[in-house]
Amino acid sequence: MEISHEFEVNVPKTLVIEYFSSPQNLLSHIPAFRDLKQIDENTWELDVKWLFTIKLTVTRKIFTDEVNYTIKKSEGLIKLSGYLRHIIIPKGSNRTLIRIIFFYQGPFESIAKRQAEEYLKKGMKFLEEDLNKMKEKIENSQGQENKIEIKEDLLKMETIMAKETNKSELENIIAKAMIESIESEVLLLISDGSNIVKLKFKDGSLEETEGDLNILENKIKVLMKRQITRTNSMQ
Repeated sequence: MEISHEFEVNVPKTLVIEYFSSPQNLLSHIPAFRDLKQIDENTWELDVKWLFTIKLTVTRKIFTDEVNYTIKKSEGLIKLSGYLRHIIIPKGSNRTLIRIIFFYQGPFESIAKRQAEEYLKKGMKFLEEDLNKMKEKIENSQGQENKIEIKEDLLKMETIMAKETNKSELENIIAKAMIESIESEVLLLISDGSNIVKLKFKDGSLEETEGDLNILENKIKVLMKRQITRTNSMQ
């Protein structure tokens, strides 16, 4: 018996891989899964509650685009095997397609199928909510760090440009920052309200980048600052 389901989320592939790499994140969304005990780095003992409790061995494998869990019970009267594959396909810098495939072979197949279908259809909403919360937590943490670093830099710098514009103007703005940096270090901050990109220029070249220009929305705010030197202060 094999069933599958797929959906897309506005979450980067790296975070999706991280989320599905933790079996504890899946435990709360599958009612029959009751207790999980870790044996080693990639192996767990799982209690499954059907008509009675069955102990299964769960093994994890993490690939570039997939997190795979195999389940097995080879001892005793009841023997079964199966797998839960999470195939993770990036659809852009901040969007990911998730394809989940469940395979099962053994007794109580109708029960396993019914619970798997419930997980794949209804559980997707909760998985998406978990992933978005994970993304927001990381973004908020990074945002607070950026605010502290940027504030310290800005207090020591002179404003060259401050305006709202379109993303199509970025090439000209970056060119100006490079020219201005020939005489003194230039800091260029670009924000669309949700994301911040920080670029540092020195001696006419880009020296440091924080953030991703590709994920910025079309409407942006630009702030260009340069280090105050003695020459600048005398002008």
